[in-house]
Amino acid sequence: MEPPAKRQKTGRDFICFGMLNIPTIGRASPGSGLCASVEIREKGQIFSAASHDLLASVRLRYANVLELFKNEHIDMDMVLSSQDSSVASNGEQAVLKVILYGNKNLCDALKEVLRAQNLYLQDPISATRDVAYWNPQRYFNSPTARTSDFWATVNEPEAIEEKISYSDPLATFTTGHDLGETKPSSHVQTPLKPHQKQALTFMLNRERGWDLGHPNADLWSLKQNDREAVCEYINNVSGSSQHAAPPDFRGGIIADSMGSGKTLAMIALIAHDRIVMANCLDESTSHRVETTLVVVPPSLLDNWQNELSSHLSNEAFAWHSRHGQSKILKVDELEGIDILLTTYSTVANEWRTKRTESVIFLHRWHRVILDEAHCIKNRSGVTTKAVSHIQSSRRWAVTGTPIQNRLPELQSMLCFIRAYPYSDKDIFDDHIKHEWAGGDANEAVNRLKSLLGFLMLRRSDTTFLPRRTDVKRIVEFGPQELQAYREAAAKTLKCIDGILEATHPGNGYMNALQKINALRLICTIGHSSLGNDFGPVSNEDVAPEAGWTSAASGRALDQFPMLGLSTICVGCQELTDTAAQEPENLVSVHLTKCLRLWCIECFSTLTSDTRLCHCEPVCPSAKLSLHSPSLTGSLPLRAGRKEFPTKIRALVRDLREQPGGTKSIVFSFWKTTLDVAHAALDAAGIPCVQVDGAVPGKNRNAIFDQFALDTNVQVLLLTLSCGAVGLTLTAASRAYLMEPQWNPATEEQAFARIYRIGQAKDVTTVRFVMNKSIEQYILEIQDSKRDLVTVLLSPHQSSSSLVSLEKLRELRTLLK
Repeated sequence: MEPPAKRQKTGRDFICFGMLNIPTIGRASPGSGLCASVEIREKGQIFSAASHDLLASVRLRYANVLELFKNEHIDMDMVLSSQDSSVASNGEQAVLKVILYGNKNLCDALKEVLRAQNLYLQDPISATRDVAYWNPQRYFNSPTARTSDFWATVNEPEAIEEKISYSDPLATFTTGHDLGETKPSSHVQTPLKPHQKQALTFMLNRERGWDLGHPNADLWSLKQNDREAVCEYINNVSGSSQHAAPPDFRGGIIADSMGSGKTLAMIALIAHDRIVMANCLDESTSHRVETTLVVVPPSLLDNWQNELSSHLSNEAFAWHSRHGQSKILKVDELEGIDILLTTYSTVANEWRTKRTESVIFLHRWHRVILDEAHCIKNRSGVTTKAVSHIQSSRRWAVTGTPIQNRLPELQSMLCFIRAYPYSDKDIFDDHIKHEWAGGDANEAVNRLKSLLGFLMLRRSDTTFLPRRTDVKRIVEFGPQELQAYREAAAKTLKCIDGILEATHPGNGYMNALQKINALRLICTIGHSSLGNDFGPVSNEDVAPEAGWTSAASGRALDQFPMLGLSTICVGCQELTDTAAQEPENLVSVHLTKCLRLWCIECFSTLTSDTRLCHCEPVCPSAKLSLHSPSLTGSLPLRAGRKEFPTKIRALVRDLREQPGGTKSIVFSFWKTTLDVAHAALDAAGIPCVQVDGAVPGKNRNAIFDQFALDTNVQVLLLTLSCGAVGLTLTAASRAYLMEPQWNPATEEQAFARIYRIGQAKDVTTVRFVMNKSIEQYILEIQDSKRDLVTVLLSPHQSSSSLVSLEKLRELRTLLK
């Protein structure tokens, strides 16, 4: 297929002479990316054609030669490149690639100039124009050769494209079809979409309390016998009844899909308090502290600040962030503050250490909102317990993924919002989950549908967003890649067999992690960069390693997110998420050699009667920090590659085929994958920028702005850790995922960066999958998590469950 081409000069005699690789001097400026078009100015200085930043220089003799070419009407396409992407990332010496075009009658003169300067033309592998190719320095040239011959590798296997339609486990429970629209407060400066006005209606209705007077209008309704002075309260989910009035309830779950503008809807709810207060006859209420507490992950603090500044009149409302060193310590300091922002980690830390002194737990808030409420999906976790102890009658859980893996995640939110009686886990299980397990599936679904219809608002994104097309691109291994994968799979099988046969299989889990991870790497970058992982396999695969150090445990923990494993403490069952921690709150954990994780609080309270693990003898443990610099998804690149991996080439081909002006985002868990893709785009002459864990947070917004505003930048390379949550990148209309993730919610969070409110174009998402590989096993895991039966019946949340014996047996069957 033909990439975007420059067509200003055509004709039979207009040809490409080839490509010069000219060394540069000086270091490229940090973050330049080394992939965009450049231009030469005085004294051989190289400037970006897009940003006009100084990138590097060439020696004066080369600058003079290029100036001569320009004067002789030779066209030049110039790109600053690097022989290896690791060179670019380290800011080392780069190469100026110059592709020469002109009239064929200039061949002899050009040949003499190049010979005098000891310069030699190479094949134009980065050419973006489709013209005849004739190298004057060659003894033989094919009369039919064209630059387009170098756009794809010979015998490149075609990828198979499949359109996909993923099922949403909660699609059966979409609600809010008949809601009216409520006009927002005049203090809201941004017009609300119809679905956001409906959300405001839903929330205002719920904050009025139970609708007891209308049969089947709410979870509870009142049935009163005229002949007897007895009140009977009917549970409209289970059909049971009671004489005692249900506890007051004002709140619910806002579960519209990601990117639907839930934050603006919540801001509109807060702003509506002014209307309620104005209508209140009791003037004394105007002097009460009516503060809404908003709890968010640290990564969304700035986002909430920006949203409040954009959508809400700061003359009428005041807000404050309470985290780090910026903390309100006394209740009377809340006077005049309408919105207080804080983080999950702040709430959890203060509940653990000073709950009797913290203003978070001493004050009774007007309203509490949990954003990204799936952060409390583990009911027994410290964070869940902490937020559940916040005092407020109005309680909202906001999340686009109320269920990621299992039904108890939803029950945790019901516990937080205090939706009687289903805030009680035993009642929830008895009325809903056990009905399904007992074989009455229809009754279970109907009860869950009724419950969520009363308490949760969830609409399909297709009602308010442009069309979205999801594509799965199945790619075949190249010959060398296939050989590497088969060898790695054979060694992985041998490792798994050793673990399954071992008396103490826990000793082999680390090796299993490494080998499974190496298989995934081969699928993406064509080889394993894990050093000795594929050396001779022996009994050492299941034998204890010499010394379980912090470094060794850190390497093991690095691989947890790559393999879909959660960092859950064995003791308190708390999900310790690095993204949910603040920089000043370094989180330490202990990890055993059999991969059981203990948070520092639980570990410090262990007694002699508590076992770290179930192994005999008990495995050693090592302490490490979850903010270790190694947790970046980055691996060393293999130097000296002669061609790019099959999957990367498929990406480049697809990007070349897109119309001019199309912007795309490429997601990967690994920085390494993006480095390789960066080098391939560099070679193809496709301008791109990259954001990964190595880019300081303070520099990222500038790169995002460059991607959105610079018409020359076509591609943003983005690691999932830096871009899966909280960003709005609607300048892009295409998104690529280089490898499937164990949790499908992670993929959707990434794609929601472009498929969200503000997107004006139709969107296409492309997921790359290697055929007949472990990646297809991952897709099976994803499908099971989208299956409602699995969600309802799954009993446990896994930590290192992937390396459980059962999972290893499943994987062994796949690899045979």
